[in-house]
Amino acid sequence: MGRPAKPKTVLGQRIIEIRGDRLRVEFAEELGVSQASLASYELGRSTPNMDFLKALVSRERVDLNWLLTGDGDMYLSEEQKGETLDAGLMEIVVNAVAEYNAKTRAKLPPEKHWLVYMICYRKLEEIKDRYPAAEARARLREELLDLLKLATM
Repeated sequence: MGRPAKPKTVLGQRIIEIRGDRLRVEFAEELGVSQASLASYELGRSTPNMDFLKALVSRERVDLNWLLTGDGDMYLSEEQKGETLDAGLMEIVVNAVAEYNAKTRAKLPPEKHWLVYMICYRKLEEIKDRYPAAEARARLREELLDLLKLATM
């Protein structure tokens, strides 16, 4: 029997750390994904979608900021509950990166997604109050796509 494959990404390593001693099949079932998807995320072959990230945060009480950047504590304390990343903004980022990858030939490799997610998230956080609520989501998405173009040049 061969050695287990090593994760290609820091994000994959963190997901494995969260899983701990649990079997991959059990952990995948708890999070509502297939075992193949979880393995792909852990090994860095693909980037987790927003539903997976939300499940990790809610079911495992993982700090999304720690998951994506390594900053802070792995798990949320009671005091930190309100200080997590804005899931709505992160969803805009994840969807825009997926859209950008689908539309262009300059695809971001999976090992760079988490870094691009955080850079784009921080930028969106800076600009989110510039627009009225009704048009904010569309404007933020447009600005993010422009930022992604620059990131892949």
